Amino acid sequence: MEQIFRIALDRDLPVAEKSNPAALLATLAAESPIPITALVVVAEVLARLYRQRPGD
Repeated sequence: MEQIFRIALDRDLPVAEKSNPAALLATLAAESPIPITALVVVAEVLARLYRQRPGD
């Protein structure tokens, strides 16, 4: 997780350090449903990345 933060900061991407979706997902048992709150966080991250893609 630290490496992801470092890469984001090196590229001047906004980082929400209080949220840790990876830690939340790591606590889930295999084959268990993903909590809606985790899906929302992942969707927000993906949306932001897509908006920042060059050439679109």
